Amino acid sequence: MSSPLGRAGTATRPPARTTTPRSRLTVLADRKADKPSGAFVALLVAVLAGGMVGLLVLNTAMQQAAFQLDQLRDRQQGLSVRSQVLGLQVERLRSPEHVARAATDLGMVQMPGPVFLRLEDGKVLGDPVPAAAGTGPQLVPPEPAPAVAEPPRTDSPAPSPTQGADGRPGRSGGDRG
Repeated sequence: MSSPLGRAGTATRPPARTTTPRSRLTVLADRKADKPSGAFVALLVAVLAGGMVGLLVLNTAMQQAAFQLDQLRDRQQGLSVRSQVLGLQVERLRSPEHVARAATDLGMVQMPGPVFLRLEDGKVLGDPVPAAAGTGPQLVPPEPAPAVAEPPRTDSPAPSPTQGADGRPGRSGGDRG
């Protein structure tokens, strides 16, 4: 009979059955971390360069729009001054003195006495007399109005308050920081 003890005197046991399923994961050899590939570095450089070019284009477009805005503001200010000058000229031409002078220059004369019609009964109030030159009140020529000159037109606008003396936006002549 054979002894239940094995070769070295140890008892052998039958292999134990495990009820847990075997995992499909396997251990692989240890991989060293590779350096980034050239394609990935090139992609990063291209993305950064594209971003910088995009920012440069955006900044240039914004500066151009700011210059156009300054030019339009200067033009609007000039047109506002011109509108005021024209308004003063219209008021001067509408004045009673100017209208009377223009009527006299055209050969019109003033009536010596006013005549009124009462519409309710058709009665004439006053003595209607035909007007003759030199018989009515004499006009005193008005003092000539001071000439209002139009503002000079300049091709290059003056620096705006947001521009410094050197013409660059955002800096004044004494601000060197």
